[in-house]
Amino acid sequence: MRSWKVMGLATVSVALLLAGLAALMAPAQYEGPVLLQLGEDNTVRLLDGVGAALIAIGSITAWGAGVVWQRRVYAP
Repeated sequence: MRSWKVMGLATVSVALLLAGLAALMAPAQYEGPVLLQLGEDNTVRLLDGVGAALIAIGSITAWGAGVVWQRRVYAP
């Protein structure tokens, strides 16, 4: 079964997940201003928040692709 909608959603979700992981693994000097100081050695910076948001959006998009695929395969 070839569904361009499912393949497109899956591709977008993988791209968002990879972008989020890349944002999370950036060195501290590129992460931007501190958003939250959790302790002496632990901080949440701007790029950490962006990475977490991209991963969340990518996960929701992957879930949506799965829902669309299920509807196409098991449609009455």
